[in-house]
Amino acid sequence: MVYFLLIAFLISIFSSKTAGIGIPEITSLVIIVFTGMASIIKILSRAKMPKPLVYFWLFGLVGGISLLWALANSVEIIWWARRFAPIMMLVVSATVSYVYGFGELERLWKWWLLIMGIGTVMLVQDIFPLVYTKVLQSVHNLQQLRFYGGGYFSALLFSMSLPYILLSHSYKGSSNSLGFFIVIITFISSSIALVISYTRTYWLATVLTSFITFLVFISRRMISWKRILQLGSIILLITILLMVLSPSLILFATERFEGIFSAASDLSFLDRIEELKGIWTSSMQNPVQILFGHGLGAKFVFYSVNPFSWNQVGWIENDYSHNYYAYTFYATGIVGLLLFLKSWVSFLRICLRRVKWESDPKRVVLLTSILGMSFNLLFTLIAAPPLTSYEWSILFGIVIGTGLSLL
Repeated sequence: MVYFLLIAFLISIFSSKTAGIGIPEITSLVIIVFTGMASIIKILSRAKMPKPLVYFWLFGLVGGISLLWALANSVEIIWWARRFAPIMMLVVSATVSYVYGFGELERLWKWWLLIMGIGTVMLVQDIFPLVYTKVLQSVHNLQQLRFYGGGYFSALLFSMSLPYILLSHSYKGSSNSLGFFIVIITFISSSIALVISYTRTYWLATVLTSFITFLVFISRRMISWKRILQLGSIILLITILLMVLSPSLILFATERFEGIFSAASDLSFLDRIEELKGIWTSSMQNPVQILFGHGLGAKFVFYSVNPFSWNQVGWIENDYSHNYYAYTFYATGIVGLLLFLKSWVSFLRICLRRVKWESDPKRVVLLTSILGMSFNLLFTLIAAPPLTSYEWSILFGIVIGTGLSLL
């Protein structure tokens, strides 16, 4: 069953970006519903469902009930369904991954490497045109590089592969040579893509999750200074490679990073602040709906100050926000937001507790990888909404289910 999730994930990646629900999206939905029904039937035979999974299902239930509030706010059912589908995919994918991955460490290990390999292929196919067309040697506007950075794959794959690199001495052997090769390629390509992505949100999220990964391993005394120096050497080589390909690239990236400290004058940052103001103002127009929200797909109004975001400066009506937490509050109310946060807090607490006492190196690597990806997502959701997309909802459903099956 879990392989059906991969098929749905791949279909979602290659699906066309349409305003409505197209054939690729419908195909993904059918697969998710089919695997979800099979998993629910199987999970009913178990004594109980893990608490984090219960909270995710409750969050999904609130999202489903939001149809009532959406209709009351003149949202079309098809548009509500388009916003509700990613939530359903997240919950169902988590259930399927938990049910069919339960207790089989070697299977999960290969499954995780397969996901990493697929993500790396997606990443490399975006990076390759830069080398082939020699874009890096003549680039003047680094905003264009985002099309070659692999999007959110860059930050996510870095966080996913870092624990494998740090603890490779614990599992590397003849039987794992292919897996280690995949890990190395993933780490190098995601490091390059992170710089090319030119996205500060991804950079900050990656720094945060890398710190958490190091903290886990240092507290467990599972990493040596020799390993840290080896990792530093790899990053240094990648930096030198990028400087050779484009001498101005590192300088531009440094200037971009320095822009974080002058956020008060950054149009992108200010635009996100205006979105938050718009959500709050729209919410206060009907305070009764603060508790349960305005419904998925409901629109709010804000004043955009960044011409690059919406191709204009002025009043914008939109049905999603760059801040996923803010829009979850607007669409599903305080109840939905608290359930969403409770779901992740409960999941992360269990994973952290388990990794603290786990002795199997492979299980530690998998759990730390899952923790890194989860923290990366939760930080990224402050300024970007990956969970409004089908592919990321399916992938993080797999992350959640895999984490729960390791407990």
